[in-house]
Order: sequence, then structure tokens, then C-alpha cells
Amino acid sequence: MPNAPKQSFLRSLGVSSAQTGWVDEIGEVEAIKCLSINAVSVVIQVVKQLRGNFRVVRTFTFYPRYFVVEIEANKPGIHNYSRAYYLLPCRFTDDKGNEAVVDGKGEGEGVIGKNLQPKWYAVYSDNWAHSCIALSQFDNLTYWDAGGNWGGIAFGTGQTKGIRLAYVLHTGQKDATFALWDYERLAKPPKVVISAQ
Repeated sequence: MPNAPKQSFLRSLGVSSAQTGWVDEIGEVEAIKCLSINAVSVVIQVVKQLRGNFRVVRTFTFYPRYFVVEIEANKPGIHNYSRAYYLLPCRFTDDKGNEAVVDGKGEGEGVIGKNLQPKWYAVYSDNWAHSCIALSQFDNLTYWDAGGNWGGIAFGTGQTKGIRLAYVLHTGQKDATFALWDYERLAKPPKVVISAQ
């Protein structure tokens, strides 16, 4: 990816619940398949059986500057299907204007429970940044930055199918304005209208 940062900033991106594990997914990978490779994208599907008899199918579509995650589960009960934990300190901002410092201190930091029906969030530093864009309906945003588990940021939903979100990578940023632009571009794509003349 052309915008990829020079060092790893993401610790994990995965399912998070009491049954499946809050930080690390407890379970076995059933399958990893490459569904498509073409000039524009690469599509990888990961099927995982998790503790609590949850089976989660994640399909990742990688484009040059971002990737889309589509998620499906066999039953309800998970809520946070794509929770991000970080390795490096950064700032957090969401579409409602909530802000925090991701550094493993502060727990909910006044952010948790403050964003119903989230549209996007951004994490950023001088060296790297990314946005997370809701491409389907989500109920709320989870944030728990404590101990060695930095960030713990996720969109939450009670759905089990049709869950879609995108992660857009950027070089270092001073604020979160890039995330609004990413949201406008990905969640509201242009419509082509053909009219007869």
C-alpha cells in the first residue's frame, strides 16, 4: 500500500467479547482463502471458530490505499467484530467530536458510550494515521484504553450479517479532517445518472 506507515502501529484487529476474548480471539482458524486477485484488488476470506461456539467469516478486500472488511457470524452475542488495539501512541477523534489520547492510560476517557450510530473515527500521529469508516449501520462506538491494550476501539452492532467497514491508511496527520473526507468518499460514492437525449 503506497500510504503504509514505516513501522507497525496496529497490535491486532479482531473480534472482542467476554465469550471470545476481549483482546485476543480465542479459537482456531478453519480456513484462509484467496477469493480474487485482479489489477484493482485482492480478496482474502478468513473463517474462524471461536470460543463459545461462534463461527465468524471475515472477507478482506484490499485496494491500493484502503481495505474493506465484511463480517458474518453464525449467531448473535458478539457486538465488537473488528476491534483495534495499537502499538504506538496516537490521538483519537470520532465523527461526534469525541477526543482522547491512545496511550494505555485513561480507560474510557469520556469517549465510551458517547457515539450512537457512529459514522467514522480517526487515529493519528505525526508519522501515521488511519480512519475507520462505517459502511453499514452500527449501534455505538467502544473505546477502552487501559494497561498494555492501547485503544480497544470498535464499532458495535447486534447484527450478524451485512457488517461492513473500511480502514484507510494515511501518512502522519495533524487532525482528523482526513477521516471526514474518507467517509464522504467511501460511504457516499458518486451516483451516475444516464439520461436519454
